[in-house]
Amino acid sequence: MKNILDFKTLPDFLTHFKDEEICREHFTAIRFRNDEYCPHCGHVKIYSFKGGKRYRCASCKKDFTIVTGTVFGETKLPLRKWFIAIYLLTTTSKGISSVQLAKHVGVTQKTGWFMDHRLREAIKQNGGQLFGTVECDETFVGGLEKKKHKSNRKHAGTGGTGKTPIFGMKSRRGAVKAFVVRGVSKQNLQPLMKKHIAEGETLYTDSWVAYRNLKGFQHTAVNHTGGHYVDGDAHTRTALNRSGPCLSAAIMAFIIG
Repeated sequence: MKNILDFKTLPDFLTHFKDEEICREHFTAIRFRNDEYCPHCGHVKIYSFKGGKRYRCASCKKDFTIVTGTVFGETKLPLRKWFIAIYLLTTTSKGISSVQLAKHVGVTQKTGWFMDHRLREAIKQNGGQLFGTVECDETFVGGLEKKKHKSNRKHAGTGGTGKTPIFGMKSRRGAVKAFVVRGVSKQNLQPLMKKHIAEGETLYTDSWVAYRNLKGFQHTAVNHTGGHYVDGDAHTRTALNRSGPCLSAAIMAFIIG
């Protein structure tokens, strides 16, 4: 089954999710992927009405649809329009306004605003995790030791000595997360990755030791030795690009504390 965000272009997406029935079947497969259950009481024995669009719980006797208790519930909007909104919000790298969203989905500006805010709230409830292909990289912010006054220099070690370590994660769909960290060891970085990146997603890093034996992701490490920075689709060129949003967010976090 294709993921709702597996499509590279909007026309491909619209061709696949061409009508409401296909969208409903897709969402049913996702929601009941482990087993059927009642969203009201959690009971696992439910009955389906003729047509398969409504259900009744064998325990609490309450009726429900496949969208009951979800972000799509309690609205009259077709599921296909929600799918289009999700696709646009998660694949537009520079973001999309509610006005633009409304225009592309085919709803009023007020409805577009409602959809935008409801979906963003759902993302927050999911921990705001990153999805899709995610690049991770670490860097250090601060002046060169040799250019500092002698009294401010830290002579032990090299590379990041005397600088502030920054760790960034960027989904190629546009969302970014960046943090000021205590260090760039495995103990510092891997917990952040597991917390902020959805399990099972594609993850690209360099070959720094902190990323070794990383579990729970489809992980590819690019060895930068000898100037090798790209391996097919695998690279980390945008994760902490010096002019990119991820580094900017990290520096703001450093300034604010």
